[in-house]
Amino acid sequence: DWPQWLQEFPEHFQQGLQWAVDAKVPSVRTLDVAYTEGVNFRAGIDGFLVSPNVSISGVQGHELSFEHSDHNPVTATFILQ
Repeated sequence: DWPQWLQEFPEHFQQGLQWAVDAKVPSVRTLDVAYTEGVNFRAGIDGFLVSPNVSISGVQGHELSFEHSDHNPVTATFILQ
């Protein structure tokens, strides 16, 4: 089931803004039970909102199986214009 606290990303932003996310790696999980692969609801919510004067060079989610938190980390590299 879709958790009540999880909202979809808005599709429209101020002109030029963009999301830097890694859609391949879930970055958050539900907390109602301890993490068990295939049991918890997982989604991608962590990333970066990037302004028009910044280029996204790369974004990577890190699948750590929520070992340290209810989130998996996400890193990115950017080029300032």
